[in-house]
Amino acid sequence: MDILGKEFGKKTFLINDANAAALGELYFGAAKGARNFIYITISTGIGGGFVIGGKLYTGARGIAGEVGHMTIDDDGPLCRCGNRGCWETLASGTALARAAKQRMKEGVRTSLLEDVDEIDKVTAEVIYKAAQAGDNLAGELIAQTGYYIGVGMANLINLFNPELIVIGGGLSHMGNKLLEPAYQVAGERAFGEAYKSVRFALAELGRNSGVIGAAMFALEEMKTEGKRKDEPGRRAAWSGHREGQF
Repeated sequence: MDILGKEFGKKTFLINDANAAALGELYFGAAKGARNFIYITISTGIGGGFVIGGKLYTGARGIAGEVGHMTIDDDGPLCRCGNRGCWETLASGTALARAAKQRMKEGVRTSLLEDVDEIDKVTAEVIYKAAQAGDNLAGELIAQTGYYIGVGMANLINLFNPELIVIGGGLSHMGNKLLEPAYQVAGERAFGEAYKSVRFALAELGRNSGVIGAAMFALEEMKTEGKRKDEPGRRAAWSGHREGQF
């Protein structure tokens, strides 16, 4: 960040993409007017951003919101972070594709190979197209992914009691096939009163949410620095999630 500032002679700020997207939705999207909400992006991985009391919450070292790495199954698949059973190993686009490849290698009948010429080329997008065409395995796996999304959301609802959960990322484009099972499971597993107080919404800004949120973050930081010239701007950790990807 300091390198960029020196190179271009401009003040620079750093925020991870999920936090930026949360700010974008707060200022101009599905969370406009909300005070306590959680943004979740579900794509190749899972990321998140928390807004508490109308302010982005980043934690003691800027790492808050890494919801994709909360443990869902302590004996689950190995995650790139080194742990097992993280949320994103069970409920992301990568997890969906991995599950499909495993079932196909086990000999389950499916039309998935009609769009690709080998198993390793199966992606979440390919699975969604097959489900739309009535493929049973594809539909089953999307519902299973929705189940795990619901388990994770129930944890977040119980922990934070948010008024709103905004869902973005490429997998959210699967719509009801994915999200109806997620909402059902979240309702079954979360505390009743907490679930009654939350509503769900799809992100409204799409791939622009992070760009818009990053701009608003920089603007707010510059305003803050103008008031406290002797204090550095807040910094948040980088995350590898990418908005809009399956």
